Amino acid sequence: MALSNNPVIQYNKINNTILWDCRKFIKYISTNRFLEIDSSLTRIDDDLLSLNKITFNVKSTIYENSKSIDIINAWNYCKKVLPIEKFLTIFLTEYILKVKKRPIADYEPDIIELVRLVYWIYECSRFENFDSKMEEIKCKLGKGLLKNFDKYKLSKSIDDITFNNELNTLIEKQKLQQFTDVEKKQFANYMKNWFKESFGFNSELISSFLSSQTGFKIFFDKSNSSNFAVPKHDYDYIIDTYPVQVKTYTIYKRHAEVDEKLSDKGLKKERLHLERMNEIKQNHLDNKLTWNQVQKEVIDSIISNRDEFLKAINKQKTKIIVFNGTQSVGGYALSLYMLEAENNSSFCESIKKSMDVISKLENKNIPLIFYSSGDYIRYYTAALCFKLPCINNHYEIDYSSIKKIELV
Repeated sequence: MALSNNPVIQYNKINNTILWDCRKFIKYISTNRFLEIDSSLTRIDDDLLSLNKITFNVKSTIYENSKSIDIINAWNYCKKVLPIEKFLTIFLTEYILKVKKRPIADYEPDIIELVRLVYWIYECSRFENFDSKMEEIKCKLGKGLLKNFDKYKLSKSIDDITFNNELNTLIEKQKLQQFTDVEKKQFANYMKNWFKESFGFNSELISSFLSSQTGFKIFFDKSNSSNFAVPKHDYDYIIDTYPVQVKTYTIYKRHAEVDEKLSDKGLKKERLHLERMNEIKQNHLDNKLTWNQVQKEVIDSIISNRDEFLKAINKQKTKIIVFNGTQSVGGYALSLYMLEAENNSSFCESIKKSMDVISKLENKNIPLIFYSSGDYIRYYTAALCFKLPCINNHYEIDYSSIKKIELV
């Protein structure tokens, strides 16, 4: 595979910590025509793992308290329930094409998101009714995504044999780049939706795991196991007796669709979004990012997603909302500010505050936990707890509730 002569950034380093390193991988694909997929994780030390010649620091990219052996155990567990090797083949082939077309490897390799999902599945597998959540994950990341292609637009059941055969066909076409114009768009849709769904599941799993660290009982909702298309209710997990809805903000919200008009609209929004994030970054570099500005950006991000919260509370009857705003402007501002703050408001602290808010029945409020997480020297999670005033005795809110949001 020929790479251009432009310089390639082959690793991501912060201070003396390398978060991930693709130098061996880049060297291999530069001198070999075909990529041989190895679905085994190799332990280098407690912090470092290697997968298909890509090395990454688990404490920086997965979770600050994880060790290499934890990831390997999770990987071996999930290989029995998910088509790991097929996903690896698709992601690595696409990564090679990215490097070939635009030889800049300074973005996180896609396979790390897969490892991240695997780790959190394993960590949450001990919670009650997890088999129900696992079925949902398998359905949405597997057969559900094939609906992106024409013949699977209807939400009919697809048996496992057909699913695996279709993935094999997808892999072969991807390797040989034999997609038609329509299939190219469908495949782009498949990739973006895979990561959107995975990111959403990670939000739910991380939230439930961190909630369990406070000592409260965590379990998953069993009622969804029979029919995901028409659930009785949609609780992402339950803490003690209180149902939790996890909402996840993603940059790629609409333009992953094949429709060209939606694509143009989505790309325009993305450009504006990135411009705002660059402004926040520059303020941070100039030491002008204040706590008041961070709070304003976080609240603005919450207000802009108000319809999601109205649905979660009024229709899905949740009592606690968790909002993963990592990719929002507010989430980015919170992350940058908290990296250098002396006291980082943790997720566990926010959970305790939310349980205190919801337990005060005489003063009805809905707690909303806003959090942002991401790669750094150690994988960090910064969180804030807000409360939304209810409008009646049935724990319902309206637009005015969102505007009256208050930091706890």
